[in-house]
Amino acid sequence: MNSEQNTTMARVPDDHPLMVAWNEYKALPDYENTKQWATAPKHTEGSLWAAFMAGWYKARALTEQPASAAGVEGSEVVGHKTFSDGKGGFRHEPLTRAEADVLIAHCNSEDDRRKALIPDEKAAIELMMDTYIRLKEMGWNDAIYCPKDGRAFEVIEPGSTGIFKCVYQGEWPKGTWWIVEDGDMSPSRPVLFRPIAAPKPENS
Repeated sequence: MNSEQNTTMARVPDDHPLMVAWNEYKALPDYENTKQWATAPKHTEGSLWAAFMAGWYKARALTEQPASAAGVEGSEVVGHKTFSDGKGGFRHEPLTRAEADVLIAHCNSEDDRRKALIPDEKAAIELMMDTYIRLKEMGWNDAIYCPKDGRAFEVIEPGSTGIFKCVYQGEWPKGTWWIVEDGDMSPSRPVLFRPIAAPKPENS
């Protein structure tokens, strides 16, 4: 008797519930997102973890909850939340329908607030100019005046509310701004910069 086990897996029929569920999952945007991130070595483990967690929570909901509770409104897992692990990578947690609804409601509320505050293009341009002047009063300046000798500085980018550590590499004006974060670097197009403040003495 041959003691070696045959490890060849039989193909699952197309009409098998497992294959049907697999094809339905492949049609979701979350599948394409997970597949895309999984090809990057830095994010492979986090992406596979996200797919595993989604399946695990779904299976637990079907096997552990009573039939009457399986369809509790808002408990369905509809995506995942991404968090930094503090080591240059990421971790994922399930996003429920109830959580997603809260996020969508908040986004809609923010849309209404912006439209009330900035009703037209003229108002948007005037607010942008006021913001630009006020930030310059606070010590920011146009990004073209940043250090170009390898020293780090802080920048603001369009489309983000963050303040990032940045360096400029290359000969001006053909060089590149680079955001330095979590042991990695990514290209940037900042609009404003400021020097990094020197640490205050402990006795001050």
